Amino acid sequence: MTRLLKTLGLLLLALTTTAGAPASEPVYKTGKALEAALSARISWSSQGAELGDQVHDLQEQSQVIILRDRRIDPHLLAAIEAEAQPRTEILRQLTAAVPDGGFCVTEWFACIGTKETVHRLPMLIVRSKNLVNSQRKKLSNDQVRKLSSNLNVHWEQLAEPRQILLTYANAAGAKIQNLEAVPHDVWSDGQLPGMNFPEMATVILNQFDLTLNATETAAEFSVVPVDMQETLPHRYAVNSTLKTSVIAGWKENIPAAAVKWTGTNAIVTATLEQHVVLNSIVSDLTYSASNAPIGNAPEGSLRTTKFQLSAERATIGELINYFRANNVSISITGEESPAMKAVFREILRLDKATEKQVGTEFFPRLFGKHFKTVTVLDDRVILSAE
Repeated sequence: MTRLLKTLGLLLLALTTTAGAPASEPVYKTGKALEAALSARISWSSQGAELGDQVHDLQEQSQVIILRDRRIDPHLLAAIEAEAQPRTEILRQLTAAVPDGGFCVTEWFACIGTKETVHRLPMLIVRSKNLVNSQRKKLSNDQVRKLSSNLNVHWEQLAEPRQILLTYANAAGAKIQNLEAVPHDVWSDGQLPGMNFPEMATVILNQFDLTLNATETAAEFSVVPVDMQETLPHRYAVNSTLKTSVIAGWKENIPAAAVKWTGTNAIVTATLEQHVVLNSIVSDLTYSASNAPIGNAPEGSLRTTKFQLSAERATIGELINYFRANNVSISITGEESPAMKAVFREILRLDKATEKQVGTEFFPRLFGKHFKTVTVLDDRVILSAE
């Protein structure tokens, strides 16, 4: 059909104080869809625009919830210049406006705040899951189900965090022993993706340097200060190309951390304070690698490989199958859906693909009119119509 010539050159938040989201609430991406959205390359230019406004715009454009810690001034001015860069680069430049700023990407959302606040959050969320497990023998099956079920968390303008926590504790059949420990505050309207009660409570309380503990009573929790010296195990999933750099960074900064590797997964037992350093190292390496200039991509990267096609036309499905047969990995969101199968039958004119181009130019030009995002990573191309 086609001859492929290949030349190597290489949260802000939105909620009401009820436990069910209204039908009009937007649905934000999580998991692999979130990863694809934040990896997608865009251009962004701003001079003297407020951080809060830019976070909101990036959230709506990407359909990924981007949490801004309550202590970060939304009126901070942030200058950004990014040409065809991953959205994570926009996040990186936004946090440069925040004193000791950092950002963290989880499976549910991205988070902007101070480095300590954002990089301890993944560990605290896992810790909250273990609180339910620690009470399992005391809980009925119905209590376990309610505490483990995801909630559609949302609140209105000027909502009080205490009331948000009380609303969703009631929805989960849980009690909070000392809600008065949460300082009075009022928030802009916002929402969280589907999370269970201990998880969503942890996200809210972290912004006050607080978290949950289980009490002796079933389905009851107390609010306590975050203990940075608490020792916790945590699993880190590390990109195989970064493992050597991660190990070196960890050994240099936290040599005493107990690390057990299984392939590219590491179980690390360390204090919460140490985890902040460990997680920030993984995050910095992950996103600096994604944001590296084209010339710094690893040898054989699809980003720097040059591609050329010699053909007049082909269906999108035929072209994708051809690339896959030639060891070009292509991931497609919702590949088995009827809508996507209809896209595969569409005809592509290939007369504009006869010029040799690097992957970051070639694939967006080839597929850009048929998919909302075309993300070119070192090892695969991600196509999404969402």
